[in-house]
Amino acid sequence: YVAVHYAATVFPPDDVPSRYLLLLACGSEKTEVTTAARKALYGTAQRNDRNEEVDNEEISRPAFPEFVLHVNWQMASRLKSNRVIRIGKETLPYNIQTFNEIVYYLRLCLAKSASGKVHGKLDHPCELSPIIGKYLKDLTKFDGKYLEAYLKIINCLNHATSDKVGLYALLEVVGSIAPQMCDKFAEELSFLSGLLGSTKAE
Repeated sequence: YVAVHYAATVFPPDDVPSRYLLLLACGSEKTEVTTAARKALYGTAQRNDRNEEVDNEEISRPAFPEFVLHVNWQMASRLKSNRVIRIGKETLPYNIQTFNEIVYYLRLCLAKSASGKVHGKLDHPCELSPIIGKYLKDLTKFDGKYLEAYLKIINCLNHATSDKVGLYALLEVVGSIAPQMCDKFAEELSFLSGLLGSTKAE
């Protein structure tokens, strides 16, 4: 709890390493730690407590390119260590709760970097979708490593669970820049087809 409070108060809200540590804390089994971390990240104890019509322009977030590379690097490091979680045949760098939190926060950073604001629950499609799509296209033209890193993170989560957090993130990328994504998903077709058989309402 002390470490969470320190990360939340000493470092600015757009600091990459401290935000990553706070996201890890969101997966803690201790309620007070999780609550403090989420309040630091979202301004409330729960990430969806904010009014859906409020634009979170006042909340600074890490730049998406820098943050997604940091998360991808941390994820790769954990997968090579003994700090892994095994779910069925899949090996994950984080538990599902933490992983969902990371992907959700990455979407917030993406929306913030693309438009300067975050609106509502970031359902896809939404009014920000064209702006996010243009941002991703421009970012990919500049350097494809950012989108590659993002897709590695999303796919790692989606292969272990069909929760809507990871699927929304995937849909946002594919739906925003679909023509450019065909070659990147050639090897994922069987996996994506399997998702069609999911019985979850989402």
